[in-house]
Amino acid sequence: MDRQKAERLLHCVSILKEMEAQPDVTRREISEKTGISLMTIGKLCALFENAELMKSHKEEKSEIGRRAMRCVLSPALSFCVLDCSGAVSTLTLYDEHGKTTLTLMHGSSAGSLPADVFGQFLDRMTDMLSRIRFRQPGAVVLIHPGVFDRETGVLRPETPGCPSFDVRSKILNLFPSSFLKVVTPAAAAEASMELHGSPEQIAVLLGNSTELAFPNAEEPYSAYTAVPRSLRVDGNTFGERLDMLGAPDRASLDSLFSAVSAFFPGKGVRVFLLARDGGALSRSEINDVVQPLLPGRVIFSDDPSAELSEGARLLLLCDILKKHI
Repeated sequence: MDRQKAERLLHCVSILKEMEAQPDVTRREISEKTGISLMTIGKLCALFENAELMKSHKEEKSEIGRRAMRCVLSPALSFCVLDCSGAVSTLTLYDEHGKTTLTLMHGSSAGSLPADVFGQFLDRMTDMLSRIRFRQPGAVVLIHPGVFDRETGVLRPETPGCPSFDVRSKILNLFPSSFLKVVTPAAAAEASMELHGSPEQIAVLLGNSTELAFPNAEEPYSAYTAVPRSLRVDGNTFGERLDMLGAPDRASLDSLFSAVSAFFPGKGVRVFLLARDGGALSRSEINDVVQPLLPGRVIFSDDPSAELSEGARLLLLCDILKKHI
């Protein structure tokens, strides 16, 4: 993506944030809050309307002469995010009025949901959804550490021994006629950090396994996070250090954050502590390991699942917007 398109996409995200924070906001108010020129706001709002993500209308009356253009989010913003990145899975429904989140323990000891447990999870979600009113989402984003084949709809879990399965057909049974996008937890975390203006931080996701994400200013909201494995310090590469890591126990975390300290001395770290199986280190135990290695540079996400869901939804929105910019 060239610099001009990247800047336009970032402006679009800023506009979206303001429209969600204040329903029926005027273009001038968006301009004042974001610092984006009124002319640019007008052009980007036209882009949003072409993408069917917003509607605009003129005020019925105005005390200062010219009637202002007001912007409202479209019902087409109805999306669903399924987060299956930890031992607790969530389903979050988004529409122009806000969001609704359902949470379930799935009890799997695997690092990602195998086919049978994933099917049981969707069955239970179907039962829970039958008790509430909601708009059928136009698209579904699945947060999963496996590898997704867009052509076949088959997902290959990362956990050794877990067979591949047709995840698209399972989700379409729950949400017919929905488009499916699959993103990794690291990509969702990266998008969340870019949304909240944390480009100088590294995301470390600690669940039953460990993932890292590095925000990329040149390719914002790309759903692809590149770990600089070839970066070399004192004869060793960062990739070699990562390959030596095991499950996120005390020794493994000490090795990981020692590597982060050596290879990225100027960067802060945002830790996403995902729901894990019993016996995993607690937040305070992890903090005891990392603070001596990275004093004052580590922040823990207060609500990792919500941040990942927000990042995943944003990746889907940006996919739509990229077709128009």
